Amino acid sequence: MSILPDVNMVLQNFDLQIEEVSIVDMVFQKFGLQIEEVKNFVLEQCRSAKPSDYVELKKNRYGRVPRPLNSWMIFKTDFHKKLTKEGLYKKICNTFNIPGKERLHIVVALVKRYWDGMDKDDKDLFKKLANKVEEEMKKRVPDYKGKRTRKISKNPFRPPYDPDYREKRKKETSDSSRPPYMLRSDKKEPHPKKMQDENLYLLCEPYSSYLELEL
Repeated sequence: MSILPDVNMVLQNFDLQIEEVSIVDMVFQKFGLQIEEVKNFVLEQCRSAKPSDYVELKKNRYGRVPRPLNSWMIFKTDFHKKLTKEGLYKKICNTFNIPGKERLHIVVALVKRYWDGMDKDDKDLFKKLANKVEEEMKKRVPDYKGKRTRKISKNPFRPPYDPDYREKRKKETSDSSRPPYMLRSDKKEPHPKKMQDENLYLLCEPYSSYLELEL
């Protein structure tokens, strides 16, 4: 049975997308030149940035050192900081009466538009910086691991973590989905429906009732 989506919810999401695009366009129309200056500043700052400035050694609530920022996060973080420092962040939100919970969402949409339209050479600057930041992290935290490892469960009934579980499960599923009696076409094997009927005969009593229901 297929579940149809709520029409009102679909229309509401569609209206939110239209509203978001229109606000972003209006922000660019009014503050485009100032935002462009912020982008140029962030780009120049990246050319001479020190990787150590982006390494966060303070542990989070889980007792782990945060992951180093990737290229997109470096660009977004510096862009947001500069917008706030110049007072543009507050000015944009007040001018267009953007509510608190939507402010960061709109600013991220602004920054992403610049990121998506950026030249490859400029993006490579942030990618190189991100690689240097990761190397700096490894120097400062020798036991740092880029990939999170799954926490070992204390439940004795839970099987140990297997990193290849998904691939094995996928293979088992594909193998089990094919009936074992369906071999090569040149073999004279029983028809699947016939085999199914014979199995039902073993489970159902009387078998004639099954035939009546089927008819």
